[in-house]
Amino acid sequence: MKELINRQSVNPKLKYLPIFHSCDGYFFRDIIKKKTIEVTKCPVFKGEKLNYFFYGRPAFKSKTGDTNSKLSSFLPCSFILDIELLDSIKRISPFDTGGFERGFNNQFIHHKMKIENFLLEPDILTTKKIITLFYDLNINYVKRKPKIDIKIDSMEFEAESYHAMIVDKGVTESDDRKETIELQSEVNINLETKILKAVVVPSSFIQNKHLQSLKKKIGFDIIHYDDFGQQSVHFYSEVLKLTREFMMSKKVLEHD
Repeated sequence: MKELINRQSVNPKLKYLPIFHSCDGYFFRDIIKKKTIEVTKCPVFKGEKLNYFFYGRPAFKSKTGDTNSKLSSFLPCSFILDIELLDSIKRISPFDTGGFERGFNNQFIHHKMKIENFLLEPDILTTKKIITLFYDLNINYVKRKPKIDIKIDSMEFEAESYHAMIVDKGVTESDDRKETIELQSEVNINLETKILKAVVVPSSFIQNKHLQSLKKKIGFDIIHYDDFGQQSVHFYSEVLKLTREFMMSKKVLEHD
C-alpha cells in the first residue's frame, strides 16, 4: 500500500488539517501542568515510547469513560496541534493501529496481513495523498464520506481492505478510528510553542489556573462544551461538531 500512496498525486485544493491528541480530563490536567505531551510506552510497537495523534479528527475515546457518567476526570479533552510544526514523524497508518492489533478490523483483512503491510511513508504529504485517493476532499474525510469507487490495481490487496473498512456501514467492534489517519512521533511535544492551536474541554475546565496560564503565555483557542452529567462517550458527537466548526473557521475544510 505504501508504494500506491507514494505514487498518488495530491488534490491541489487540499490544505493540511490539524492533528489531535485526545485524552480524558485526568490526563489533560497532567499534560497542562507539565506543558508537555510526553511519549509513553506503546502496547503495539513493543519497546518503543511514542506519542499518538489522529489527523483531522479527535477520534480517541477513553477506555473507562463508558462506565463513569458524572466524574469530570473522565470527560473528553483534546489538544489541537499544527501538523506542519511537528518535529518528527515515526509512522503513519491509515487507521488506528491499536484497534488493528486488537482485531477490530479482522473482517476486512486477509488473515496473513500484518500492521506493517499498511504503514505508509512518514511524511505529512502522505495525509493529503490518502485523502485524495479515498475521499477527494478534506470535508469528505472529516464527514466520513469516502469514494464508493476507486481505481486501483486488482492486486492492491491492502488498499482494497482499507477501502472496505471505510465504506462499511455494518455493525462492527470498531468505530471511526478505523477511518482516521494515525501519526506517531518519538518526541515529546512542548506546548509552550506555536504548535498548540486550540484545546477542547468541558466548560468547567476553562478557568483552571494551569490552562489560563498557558493560554496567556502563548495564545490559543479554548473550545468548550457543556457538561450535562452524561456518560463521557456521549459528548463525542458534540466534540466532533465543535472541532469541525473550528477547522471551518481556519479555512482548511472545503464547503459542501
